[in-house]
Amino acid sequence: MYVPESCTDTIMLPCDDGNPCTLNDQIAVEACDPAAICIPCQGTLLDCASGTSTVVTCDDGNPDTVNDEQTILDCDGSICIPCQGTPVDCSNGTTTVLPCDDGNPCTLNDTQIVLNADGSVCVPCTGTPQDCATGTTRVVACDDGNPNTAGDEQTILDCDGSVCVPCMGTPVDCSNGSTSLLPCDDGNACTINDVQTVLDADGSICVPCAGTPQDCATGTTSVVACDDGNPNTINDEQIILDCDGSVCVPCMGTSTDCTNGATSVLPCDDNNPCTIGDVQTVLDSDGSICLPCAGTPQDCGTGNTSVVACDDGNPNTVNDEQTILDCDGSVCVPCMGVQTDCTTGPTLSRACDDGNPCTINDTEVVLMRDGSICEPCTGELFDCEADEITFVICQRVAEAVIGPDRNDWSHNNLPSVNEGYLHNFTVPDLPCSSSSTTISSLEIGISITNLITTTECDGIPIFGNVLLNCNLSPPGVCPIIQ
Repeated sequence: MYVPESCTDTIMLPCDDGNPCTLNDQIAVEACDPAAICIPCQGTLLDCASGTSTVVTCDDGNPDTVNDEQTILDCDGSICIPCQGTPVDCSNGTTTVLPCDDGNPCTLNDTQIVLNADGSVCVPCTGTPQDCATGTTRVVACDDGNPNTAGDEQTILDCDGSVCVPCMGTPVDCSNGSTSLLPCDDGNACTINDVQTVLDADGSICVPCAGTPQDCATGTTSVVACDDGNPNTINDEQIILDCDGSVCVPCMGTSTDCTNGATSVLPCDDNNPCTIGDVQTVLDSDGSICLPCAGTPQDCGTGNTSVVACDDGNPNTVNDEQTILDCDGSVCVPCMGVQTDCTTGPTLSRACDDGNPCTINDTEVVLMRDGSICEPCTGELFDCEADEITFVICQRVAEAVIGPDRNDWSHNNLPSVNEGYLHNFTVPDLPCSSSSTTISSLEIGISITNLITTTECDGIPIFGNVLLNCNLSPPGVCPIIQ
C-alpha cells in the first residue's frame, strides 16, 4: 500500500474493509493520486443495537419449556438475546385425562386433567352429574298430607336422597278398586319396560309411568372414536351409553412409547473400553432412550490379548506367565509356571539304604521341593573280611536348645555357669554280620550352623556333650564324649 508523505487534499471513496459487521465503508485517498491511501478503508461497526438480527430456534436445556428461541446478529451469528423458552403450563403443555374422585356421590366417571410435566392439576376433578333421569332411584314411604290417600310413596335419588317423584298416595278408590299395569312412555330414553298402574274404573293413574333405568352398567354401550387432546397418543376412543350418548369411559388413547412408536438406532459410547459397535435405540417422538447404549463385548475369545510375566506364588515353578485382555487387563489364562524338576530345581544328597549289605555310605539325590528321587540310592562296595572298614554315618539335629548348665563342666577353671549342648548319638547298625564286625574307632564331628543367644549370655563358653545310646529317662550313667 502506497502512503504519500502528506495528505493535504483528500477525498473519501466507498470501499469494502472485508468485515461483514461494518457498513458505510470508506477510504481517504489523495485527490490528485487515488492510489495514495491517506486513511485505510474502514466502516461503522454493527452491533445488536444497530445491526439486523434474526430470531432462531435453540434448546435452553430446560425440559419444562417449549418454543425455545434466541436472537443472533446476522452479520456474524453472535448472540444478542440468550436462548430461552416459554415455561410449560396447562395452556401449552401436554396434558392427560386421569380418573379421580370429586367427593360428590351424585357424579360418575369423575376425571381431572393434569399437566404431564409436573402433574399439576389443569382442570379440577369433576364427574357427570346424576339426576333423577340418569341416576338410580328408589321408592320410599312418605306422607302426602292428604287424608284421602293411602300407601303414600315418593321416589328419591339414591345418591343424595333428593326427591325425584313427589310424595303422593293412592286414592282410596285405587286402593280398594281393581287396577291394571299398562305399558307407557316415561319420556326417558334411558329406561326400559316403562309401565304405569291405572284405576280400571276411570283410567285414573294409580302409579305414574316409570321404567327401569339404564346406565353404563346395565344399558348397551358403544366404543367410538374421539380426540383426547394429547398429540402423543394414538387410537383415541371413548365408551358411550347408547340411549343418551353419555360418556361411560372418558376419551383416552394409547401413549406412544418404545413398543408402538417409531424408533431409531444411533451410535453412542457406553464408556466400556471392552465393547465395540456401541449403539442405543431412541424414541423418535421425544428422543427418550428405549434401549440403553451398549456394544458387542470383547472377551478373551474375541479381543486382543498379551502374554506377560507374573508370579504364581509357587517357589517350585519358573518362567511364570499369564495371558491378559488388552482392553482392561483382565486375566484370560491364570498365572502359572513350569514345575521345577531334577534338572531345574535344587536337589539334596542324603543317606539311605540301598538294601545291599555289602555297600557302605549309601546316598541318594532327591528333589528338595517334594523329595522325589533324582538319583537312586547307591553305596560303595566293600569286603566284609577286611581288617578295617571306614564308613560315615550322618545324624542331624535340625534344632537344639542350649541352656544353662550349673554343673561345673570346666573343672573350676571357667565361670561356674556355662552353656551346654546335648546330642544323644545312636551307634549305627554295621553292615554284613555284627558278629564278624567291630567298631575299632568312632569319630564324631559337631557343626553348629547358627547360634542365637540373649545379651546376658554373650561371652559364656559353649560345650557339647555327646551321649552314646543313653537312656535319658530315668537318668542313668551314660558313656559321654565331651
